[in-house]
Amino acid sequence: MKPRENVDTAAETRQLAMSFAEMAGRVEAFYQLHCQDLREADRTALLAQAQQLDDLHDAFTASAIEATLHPLTDDLQRITAVTHMASETLGKLKRLASVSRIAAAAAKLGAAIVTLDLGAIPRTVADLATSSQEPETDGDGS
Repeated sequence: MKPRENVDTAAETRQLAMSFAEMAGRVEAFYQLHCQDLREADRTALLAQAQQLDDLHDAFTASAIEATLHPLTDDLQRITAVTHMASETLGKLKRLASVSRIAAAAAKLGAAIVTLDLGAIPRTVADLATSSQEPETDGDGS
């Protein structure tokens, strides 16, 4: 195979991961549909194959995440520190509005990272940091 130029390795690896997840699901669906008609050895083999495909999905997902994060190497320490702070803060909150505010900010950051939206990442990191430091409010009564 010849190397290609301008390849989005992260996107292609995510697609590869999804293909392995779909194959695992289809093997499991076949198993469920035909379980009673299969010998024990065949059922065991199918489940092992489905698990192997699912494990490959996990491995490719990890590779896609690594490829996605590679351009963010300089920002990873700050992103990690802010997400850790948010997680710690979530463990101490007692109000729905506060939990929801931080969860929404974290989800936006995660989406920006996964889609490699380099323009949004610094903003969403800052939003998560701010959300994690705001005091709880009594606004929702929860």
